[in-house]
Amino acid sequence: MRVGEPGKYESGHGLGILRSNRNPLRAGIAVAAAMAAATALWAGLARADSDAAQRRELVPRYLKAVSAQEHVPDGAGEALSRSEGSLEVRVKDHRNAIDDFRTLDLSFGALRLAPAPGMESSDPGWLELAPLLDRMDLTRYKDGAAAATVYRGRLRPRRFAAVDLQVTGVRGVLAKTGGPVPVRNGVGPIRLEFEVKPDRAAVVVLDLEVLDLSDHPGRGYELLLKGYELYEDDRLLERVPPG
Repeated sequence: MRVGEPGKYESGHGLGILRSNRNPLRAGIAVAAAMAAATALWAGLARADSDAAQRRELVPRYLKAVSAQEHVPDGAGEALSRSEGSLEVRVKDHRNAIDDFRTLDLSFGALRLAPAPGMESSDPGWLELAPLLDRMDLTRYKDGAAAATVYRGRLRPRRFAAVDLQVTGVRGVLAKTGGPVPVRNGVGPIRLEFEVKPDRAAVVVLDLEVLDLSDHPGRGYELLLKGYELYEDDRLLERVPPG
């Protein structure tokens, strides 16, 4: 998975936005042009997913177009604030070996979103968002009916290609013995394309799973990202794996 870094953008590729533009109409036209260009380049990146050379050419252009959207000219801020969408990210457990645990505490770093498809997860440029929770006990959400909200906020309309909820620590206590047990953290970024739309609510539910792999030599408990659900205004758009 790959991602790049949106940077400051003033001009180039026909998307320049003047710093001193105080005309709301001109401001709106400039932002609309940036959005149209970003949409076209996104489609090009999706088609170039297996073409490394083409990706290297298109990614900087796409990120500049996104940056042009993010740079709000004078006179456009009020209109754009009214067109923001919301994003909520939740975490729940995909019931497997979770009953072995009295507690399974997860610590979180940043929630990162990839601004473009076809980019490496180790590249700079993820949009970093501060989670609402520093930590959670996954055993409290093992029935699958409840989920912990780790992020909720409003964003300007844009597309994303991947999600990376950084799990920085895992501490397990077994139900039988009351003693600690090591749990390998296998949670990483996943490809998940979604769009934050004006006045719409996007919800991503990440499905974590703890497995007991002790029947394999040298292995024990492992925490993995099993799948996800994607909603828009309470309507299910996608579930991976299906079921």
